[in-house]
Amino acid sequence: MNKLVTYDPFAELSALQRQFFGDDALSALKGVNIPTTDVYTKDNELIVEAHLPNFNQEDVDIQVHEGSLVVQAERHEKEEDKNKKYGIGLAAPQVGHSLAISVLNVHATPNHPDVHEDLKMVIINPRIVETFGRRTPKWEGCISGGAGNNILYGQTMRYKKLRLAWDDEKAIHHEQEFDGLAAHVMQHEIDHLMGILFVDRVHDSKTFMMADEYRKMMRTKNASKEARS
Repeated sequence: MNKLVTYDPFAELSALQRQFFGDDALSALKGVNIPTTDVYTKDNELIVEAHLPNFNQEDVDIQVHEGSLVVQAERHEKEEDKNKKYGIGLAAPQVGHSLAISVLNVHATPNHPDVHEDLKMVIINPRIVETFGRRTPKWEGCISGGAGNNILYGQTMRYKKLRLAWDDEKAIHHEQEFDGLAAHVMQHEIDHLMGILFVDRVHDSKTFMMADEYRKMMRTKNASKEARS
């Protein structure tokens, strides 16, 4: 049985660099991430712009050492970052990667307290093989459109049940039926992989509302359910 070998698109380039310049030319760069940098002059000054996404100003240290400009950045995790809630699904394009990968963490939330499943999974190259029944209105929002009370919500049309085919993080292929919130989230995340946002699925623009209004509506709805039970 042949072993799978991870494809390295830069292996040939690295081989050429070693052939022409030797190993010493690359050793200094091992373990170093080089940011995208622009250097230009303005009003007789040399301007250096280093692009460091996801770093705050206090994370960056700039020094001049032996005639060289040294820029170091280390992200310090804050206590609020550790406790931050990142929703129940995230697609690679949402964090700047053009990959057909989504991470799901479907569980009970304040807005969906009646969810009894705890589903954590990675879906790679997911494909909806089959849908069941008709689409029905479902409320949803997205962290791509804001955070906290600035998240926009609206009603989309989604299937209650579907059959999904996907590969997991170990390259194992799966095909399985899902329903409820899991099926809902999967449709939302697969849309992201296709370049579609939930606002493109909203059937009635009058249903748009901000997060605080939506949460208030869901609290009232859930309280009504508890009272009836």
